[in-house]
Amino acid sequence: MSRAYRYAWTTGFGDIPASTETKRCLEKLALSLENLGCCIEEHNPPNLDFTVARETYSEILRFEFGLSQVNQQQYEHALHKRNRIITDLESFLSDWDVWLCPVVPIPAFTHRPSGEAIEIDDKQFPYLKAIGAYTTLFNLAGNPVIVLPLSQSQKGLPIGVQVVGRRGSDMRLIAIAETLTQITGEFQPPPEY
Repeated sequence: MSRAYRYAWTTGFGDIPASTETKRCLEKLALSLENLGCCIEEHNPPNLDFTVARETYSEILRFEFGLSQVNQQQYEHALHKRNRIITDLESFLSDWDVWLCPVVPIPAFTHRPSGEAIEIDDKQFPYLKAIGAYTTLFNLAGNPVIVLPLSQSQKGLPIGVQVVGRRGSDMRLIAIAETLTQITGEFQPPPEY
């Protein structure tokens, strides 16, 4: 395990909280890295609004796929917002080798209709908003991401972690993720897999 890497980590993005179980798993990973002598600190990008990032991603997709009445001017404005988001995210990541984040706010869940709400610690959240809350930002900004198995829930369902790198740092990200597997271990199939 290389102690030279600098890790930032977070348990949530704005208005979509991670479940208590997911938070505990990320906190445990952070503590493991700290105990190994790694530089790890809990941080979110200071100038980044996660809700605006999700809305911007949606605006761009709706225009590009002809799904709504987004006009050319609105589309260009969304692209401008995306560029600011990329700049803010890259500025944040310039201080870190990787950023560790939840993949989704909860452990893996059963297949269900896409409109059905997702429950996070006894609160209901819209399906698409909940499942995309932590991945949309990186799809929008074009950052490389590797998802690793992190742990299992009390029900034996997988909990993952996103290992996020700077744009263009794919090979370095792969090397860092490979060292992290010494802590996270391999994927353990859930019951009835």
